[in-house]
Amino acid sequence: MAPGPAPATPADIVTAVVHAVTTAIRSAPAPVITVMAAAAPSTTRLRMLFNPASLPVDVRTRFQHKQDKRILTTVIYTTFNCPGDPCHQMHYWIDPGLEKTICANRTIFFHIPIDKKMVMKNPVPCKKDTHAAICRWYQTFQETLMQYGVYVHLLWLFRKNHGGEWGFTIGDNTNDDLPTPLRMTCHQSSTLIYQLLSQSTMFPTGSPLHDVVANCYGNGLKALNATVYGVQLWKIQSLVSAVF
Repeated sequence: MAPGPAPATPADIVTAVVHAVTTAIRSAPAPVITVMAAAAPSTTRLRMLFNPASLPVDVRTRFQHKQDKRILTTVIYTTFNCPGDPCHQMHYWIDPGLEKTICANRTIFFHIPIDKKMVMKNPVPCKKDTHAAICRWYQTFQETLMQYGVYVHLLWLFRKNHGGEWGFTIGDNTNDDLPTPLRMTCHQSSTLIYQLLSQSTMFPTGSPLHDVVANCYGNGLKALNATVYGVQLWKIQSLVSAVF
């Protein structure tokens, strides 16, 4: 009778276990590592973190006046008085961290990435094309888009014979409306605004504003500037044609 296999030694057992474990590890799928992207800053979050006490005295006072609805038109066109600050005698104030700009009427525009998806999801159509209705629509349109990072010039900040096609200027001079860091934001905003304004449902059927926008050829900020005055001019031309 043939002798049976020799019993396994402790060393053989250890070797077998190590081999089994190594094989199992090699055959197991690699773990999935999920990288969570940092949440993009939102206007709501930045507004909650905003501390008015951090503003220069004159900027803070005027900001509070706006909150209390006591801002005057004459004050809107007065430059900021904050000696020692880079924005002294400017029509805007921008914080050192370049996170926000306070416009001449003391509206805060937070510098956040434009949320195109939310902008296109909330088009804010204009229901009537009377001058008063357009002004009301414009303010709602401006407030809605600015919370998604799109810059829309404030209605009461347009100045006569100032700002060219957009109706406002960007730069570092005392007469400019916005600081240089917002130049790219404005160009991106203009393109997106045109996409909104050129939609067939943005203005009433038959409204001359459809043609006003179409004639701006992709320039949304120019189209917005034109809509404020376009209907008024069109109505004047219509009256003249009817008389003559």
